[in-house]
Amino acid sequence: MAATPFRAVNWSPNELVGEDKMTQISANMNWLRDNTPRVVYTLPSGLRRVEGVRIASGRIMIAARKSDDATATVRFSNFFSSRCQPNITTGIVATGQVRIFCVTHGIGQLQPDDRGFQVVVNIAAENKKTDKIAKSFYVHWQAMGY
Repeated sequence: MAATPFRAVNWSPNELVGEDKMTQISANMNWLRDNTPRVVYTLPSGLRRVEGVRIASGRIMIAARKSDDATATVRFSNFFSSRCQPNITTGIVATGQVRIFCVTHGIGQLQPDDRGFQVVVNIAAENKKTDKIAKSFYVHWQAMGY
């Protein structure tokens, strides 16, 4: 069995460990090492981590409404470690509406933490008549922490 990209290896009951399967397991380990994302998580406090870093992503929908602003909460459900302050990035996916501003902050505090974060969006229309969330849109987010 030649070393190829990652491939599952299974044994039948009472099957002896053979060179071909062990070679494939070694190739699988090399493939995983070579294809695992490399990240560095750094905070201004000097904390720097290269191992155990986690990345989460998702999107939340902001529904149309007569108001020009909205708030939505994203919860991490114990994905990140206690006291982690994940780095958050966002992006807007919308049609028919521009000048959408998005700000993130923690839940009841400035910095997002292991619990999650809040997204606050605002439409900055040029005239008061169109200053509302006329169409639903999405806020995509990515969070990196440990």
